[in-house]
Amino acid sequence: MFNSKRVIAALFGVLDCLKGFRQSKALFLLGVSVCLKRFRQAQAPLLAAALLTFGAAPVYAADTPKYGVDWKLAEANAFNGMALPALLPPGNDGGGKVQIKWKPSEGAYGYALRYAKKSDSNIATDPVVFVPQGSGEMSCTLAGLEPGTPYQIILSLYKVADGVKVVNRAGSGQTVTPITSADAAAAAAKKADGEKNGFIYNEGKYTVGKDLPAGEYFFMRYTDEELKTAIDPQKTPEIIRKLYEYPATVVVRSTKLSDGQTMLNYVHIFRPRAIPAGYASLLDGQTIYAYGYHIYDVKAAAKIDKLHDPRVNLADTTLKVGTDIKAGTYTLKKDGTEFAGSSSQFWLYNKAPHGDAGDAETGQVLLAGSVAKWVRMAGLEPIMFNAPLGEIGTLELTVEDGQFLRLMHCFIVDPVPPDGK
Repeated sequence: MFNSKRVIAALFGVLDCLKGFRQSKALFLLGVSVCLKRFRQAQAPLLAAALLTFGAAPVYAADTPKYGVDWKLAEANAFNGMALPALLPPGNDGGGKVQIKWKPSEGAYGYALRYAKKSDSNIATDPVVFVPQGSGEMSCTLAGLEPGTPYQIILSLYKVADGVKVVNRAGSGQTVTPITSADAAAAAAKKADGEKNGFIYNEGKYTVGKDLPAGEYFFMRYTDEELKTAIDPQKTPEIIRKLYEYPATVVVRSTKLSDGQTMLNYVHIFRPRAIPAGYASLLDGQTIYAYGYHIYDVKAAAKIDKLHDPRVNLADTTLKVGTDIKAGTYTLKKDGTEFAGSSSQFWLYNKAPHGDAGDAETGQVLLAGSVAKWVRMAGLEPIMFNAPLGEIGTLELTVEDGQFLRLMHCFIVDPVPPDGK
């Protein structure tokens, strides 16, 4: 039965042969084979026979990146088990340009980068860019893409065999969505502002060391207005839905056990009914589930007036001396709630805490105790000593710049903001 699509494919084969004949008569037989195959599929055998005198399909220079579709697929075993190239986060330059980045594979001849709209990607017909092997981080910029449209990227190895490009069928995949020039300019401005004034990370899942650097951060819940447009609580990760209410932040550390199981250690928990806001030291490898919460880096956190922000419960938070309160001697007092009394506690750290449990094992705790007793921490052994006490449920405490004061069911009477605030 007549097939117009196949006839069109055959005509393209004729053009290939014409161009190939001009380049190399030595590849005559290859051109014949290509033409016969395409015309047999098109059910045009007579026309195929009339074209047997034309040459081979063109072969691009192996060391020059070009756009085109003249290549063939091969199975992974044709590449002797060579590792696939590792894709890196892309660069989105705006204006329909995307920079694809990857780490080179040792011993590779070159790379075939296929791309197409995700909605109609086809491994055998996608446009392809051939990039020769290089050293260090490699990249290739794709232009002319439609902003706002997702594109499927497949990066494979290729080699040249008998003058023909052979592309590994297997590849590393990535989805990219180009942005407009205006969006790129806005993102650049936001980054510049972040570098100057500090970065604020919105709700979501983060891996420390990958999505944000390790270090000191301040966590604080969204405003009521922000919560109206936040992620639907039912769409938050299971760890939030099952263990804690929304909004909430959970910082976990994974530990591999000897039997191969994974144990999750809950390092920090922030939630409005317990600790609505506070500092934490985040370590590489930890995972953060922050939903209905902002994460502020050091610079951004310093700009928050924590003594007057309604999202900060001053009886259940962590304050940084010199940033949130002025160094000096303060009176601590239990907050009068049903949890106050023996649970009206404080911890004084030499840096932001690594965990909620007091961090005694890290040597960070300088002083800890309740408003009725002081306890100096020496390793894991608490040592009691006398301290000047006023009325029951109060005590005096001296704090210095750079220290962190963790309060639980107690507060500072008349806290003094640092100079300049």
